[in-house]
Order: sequence, then structure tokens, then C-alpha cells
Amino acid sequence: AGRELAAGIQGARFLQLETRNHLLPEADPEWPRLLDEIRAFLTE
Repeated sequence: AGRELAAGIQGARFLQLETRNHLLPEADPEWPRLLDEIRAFLTE
């Protein structure tokens, strides 16, 4: 569903995180990657 949603939004990019969580706690191994992606988005 996420890929389809992103495909319908011009300029959107789908990011798949390797986690079972919907909301990531800081202890999740994907937390640093999520932060990097958010920072990159905010500085575009």
C-alpha cells in the first residue's frame, strides 16, 4: 500500500525500513536511518 501511495504523489519516494515497528523507538536499529532520511527531506 505504501509503494502505491508514493507512486501516486509527484516527487514522492517510498522508503522501506527493516523493522516490525510502525513507530520507531530510539532503540530500533533503523532509527538512525529514519533520522537521516527525515533530515535529508527537511533540507531539500
